[in-house]
Amino acid sequence: MDESQFADPYVTTGAEFSIRHHLDVIRGRFWTISACAVVLFSIAAIYTFRATPIYESSARLLIERRLPLASPFAQGQEQRDQEYFATQVNLITSRPVLDKALEREGLARVFEVQSDRETARPGLWGSALRELRTVFAGEASRQEEPWEQLKKAVQLRPVKETDLVDVIVRGSDPKLSALAANSVAEAYVAHSVAARQESAGQAFNILQQQMKEQEKALKKAEDDLLSYREQATIPELGSPGEQSNLSPVMERRRALNDEYTKVQLRRIELAVAAGAIQKAEGEGHDPDSLLGVNLIANAPAVVDLYGRLVQAELSLETTLRACGEKHPDVLALKEQIGQLEGELQKAALRAANSIRAEHEMLVAREQELMRAVAEESQLALDQARKSHVFGRLDKDAARQAHVFDVIVDRMKEVGLTRDAGITNVTLVERATPSQRPVSPNKPRALILGALLGILVGLGAAYAFEHLDDTVKTPDDVEKGLNVPWLGYVPRLETAAGELDGLAGLAQYSLTHPSSSGTEAFRSIRTNVYFSGTRGQVKSLMVTSAAPQDGKSVFAANLAVTVAQDGKRVLLVDADLRRPTLHEAFGLRKSPGLTNMLVEGTPLDKMIQTPSDGGNGKLDSLHILCAGAKSPNPAELLGGDAMAKFIHQARARYDMVIFDSCPAMFLADSAGLASGCDGVVMVLKAAKTRREAAVRARKQLQAVHGKVIGVVLNQVRPKSLRYYSSYGYYYYDYQRYYKDDGEGEPGADAPPARSSAGAPANVGKGGERTGPAGRDEVQA
Repeated sequence: MDESQFADPYVTTGAEFSIRHHLDVIRGRFWTISACAVVLFSIAAIYTFRATPIYESSARLLIERRLPLASPFAQGQEQRDQEYFATQVNLITSRPVLDKALEREGLARVFEVQSDRETARPGLWGSALRELRTVFAGEASRQEEPWEQLKKAVQLRPVKETDLVDVIVRGSDPKLSALAANSVAEAYVAHSVAARQESAGQAFNILQQQMKEQEKALKKAEDDLLSYREQATIPELGSPGEQSNLSPVMERRRALNDEYTKVQLRRIELAVAAGAIQKAEGEGHDPDSLLGVNLIANAPAVVDLYGRLVQAELSLETTLRACGEKHPDVLALKEQIGQLEGELQKAALRAANSIRAEHEMLVAREQELMRAVAEESQLALDQARKSHVFGRLDKDAARQAHVFDVIVDRMKEVGLTRDAGITNVTLVERATPSQRPVSPNKPRALILGALLGILVGLGAAYAFEHLDDTVKTPDDVEKGLNVPWLGYVPRLETAAGELDGLAGLAQYSLTHPSSSGTEAFRSIRTNVYFSGTRGQVKSLMVTSAAPQDGKSVFAANLAVTVAQDGKRVLLVDADLRRPTLHEAFGLRKSPGLTNMLVEGTPLDKMIQTPSDGGNGKLDSLHILCAGAKSPNPAELLGGDAMAKFIHQARARYDMVIFDSCPAMFLADSAGLASGCDGVVMVLKAAKTRREAAVRARKQLQAVHGKVIGVVLNQVRPKSLRYYSSYGYYYYDYQRYYKDDGEGEPGADAPPARSSAGAPANVGKGGERTGPAGRDEVQA
């Protein structure tokens, strides 16, 4: 057995983002999204229009970013400016300020009335919160004081990148909100003035004491400076030109350093040259060896002689080529070259001796300069030390004098402002009653409610789509079940005056030859023909994953369309537990298949030919009904007699179609599937679960049943458009037939109805489904 046929349905990897898919989900779940949007929009509208209007009033304060000048070190505290500003903002809602604000008669009366009202009747939420606070805090809850209630109503909003602060109060009464905001702002200004006056008095006393101490410190610093100046040996110390006291020493030291650097660099250069000369002399007095030293080669006399020698050699070479070895000019040039070489050797020796002599002189000069630099450095260090001490004492005296002056100035300032009530807080803008409420913002609330509803609806739509594991589209069949898709059958309806119930649906292809539903059966017929090699699929079993999927109606219509194609067809009712084909075509149930298998009755005596819809007999279609009820259908369908019958029927007919029972729950179809050339599974679109279809497919493949494809039944074209492009094709096809006057039955006449008024749809076995809510199914 090939194990690959039991493989799980493949799952596509690397799912790509598809806008069409998301649009299909939105269209398919449109009513879910709409319901969520309407519900949340309604909730937002009810809350918005029933909420109490809230008015906002604000007073604006200016708080300068500086600390009160209570000490001479105020400038050193400017780095705490940000913290000071935040502290002042928090002081606005402190108890002293709010208590002062409540001194306003109108404001105090309002909060006292609220406090009394809450004490007398706290309300459900108030009582619950009070009890919870008692339980978790371990102590009895207390009634909030008026200043605490006012604090809850006040909000502070600093204006970005400014020293301004808005005191905001919100409430249902605009006049009361403006009164509260002004009262809090004015109370804070008054509190700041009082605090500043008290701080100024304390600061004046502190500054007076510090002035006496600073005066003593200043006198001592000036005495120390004068004593050190008298002891120092530098006469210019402390004079206006004291910055240039050390300049002569520094200039001499700088000149010595520069000369030392030059001598050192020249000495190093000569030392390298002397070493090269010594090496060259060890190799001999060859002029070329001494000329390898750069200083010798660059000597003016050497350069001149070397140039003349090169010129003479060039002239000798030219004369030799022109006159020969014995010519007088050649002999004269050779003699000249010899003289030049001797003079060049002497010049090189003189240059080498000059380099050695200069090197020895520079070594002595370098040592002399080193001693001079050391002496000057020590002298400069001594003078710098004395100047540093003097400068420190001078700066200390100047600092003490500055501190003393600052204390005197602060005392004058504090003395002038102590009784004036000057503060760094200003009420720059008073609050006025607002004309429009700030809450609720009806347009924004309604828009947010609608947007939130749409978002929740989208979330619910995608959640339902994720949880929906039914088979709806050809992609679900091919990718989810890993079997081919043969086609789909739309929901069939019969018009008034036509065959009713199961008979009308089973003979749909006979009574509506030009409808799109019949075209769907013909398309499936063609796909069945080409599901294998031409002529090989002669026995076909039609089954479903679960009951009520419409397999019997499909098998009947498929048999009719194959017979209309000119083929001899035998339609066998192999669903021995709930046979329906005899009802569908108005035939007798017995004798039938069970009689043939048990009693051995010949096939010719049991087949029946149905009517073609009132136009005589459909000679190419034969039907074998189920026959008498059998206690063991599975054994009959899987026995040798059934296998013999299948072989006999394949030989006599072009196609044999078996209407079998559902494959998932019963074993009847297992034996029959293994003997047929192919199996077609009928699944009810958007009803049959994918897991059930997969299990049915596995059960059929386990007994070597060849599932050639799946048919989606009872498809709503409009709903299929939301999930697949195939639905658009069918929808356009349906419109084409309607425009041509050959549309679906019922386009011009109302559908047949049951006694209860609902459309006449039938279930398994031909039973009607009433309007009470049972699923509309085809047998």
